[in-house]
Amino acid sequence: MGRWSKARHSILIAAAVLLTGIPASFGVATLLARQIDATARSQFSRVAEQVGAEFYAWTFRPIYGMNGLRGAYAASETVTDAEFRDYYLSRDLPVEFPGMQNIGFATPDALDDAGGWTIRHMEPRKRYGRLMGEDLAPSADRRRSLERAIETNTSVMLSARGMLSADPTMHVWIVPVYRNGMPREDANDRRTAIEGVIFAHFRIEDLASRLEIELDGMAELTISKFAGGDLDVWLDLV
Repeated sequence: MGRWSKARHSILIAAAVLLTGIPASFGVATLLARQIDATARSQFSRVAEQVGAEFYAWTFRPIYGMNGLRGAYAASETVTDAEFRDYYLSRDLPVEFPGMQNIGFATPDALDDAGGWTIRHMEPRKRYGRLMGEDLAPSADRRRSLERAIETNTSVMLSARGMLSADPTMHVWIVPVYRNGMPREDANDRRTAIEGVIFAHFRIEDLASRLEIELDGMAELTISKFAGGDLDVWLDLV
């Protein structure tokens, strides 16, 4: 039974007391009912605010790990497969970034509707090595989404549908990486300077499970996805 239901139940009990021939208790019972209701509302607001802040923070947290890898590209002319693996091994993705399934790097064959994005590095290799050489964005709409991220130098999260995943709760974080020493003043500069994108598949449901653990049984999260890709997040107090 949810906390709102408990609050309503307590109010009904207080009202029942009034019918037992104790009118003097009316003021006390009414005040108690209001206090219970106010407490439930206040607790719900606090939990909802906490969940909202945590959900936002943890959803965007993978960008910090991906930007760390982007720093490795900025510090050298190229990042070898061994160096990429060393960076991955230096992090604990499930712990540091709940929901983050992997991390990879893809380069463009050409920045147009016909050009693909070939995956050059992929970790963890044991589970996702089969994706090496695959096209990260085989559809034209996904390629256009990558191009917009590149032209605006923006990290974006896209639905993973059509990006090597059939999981409806999976998304993909994208972080552009540009060649050292090249101008990036406008969209054309950035298209010319692009070296590739760091990407990471991100499962929202894993994040929800992590938040429920942190809430220590106070609430359950239910996440569904609309056809357009928007997420619908429900908080149920328990």
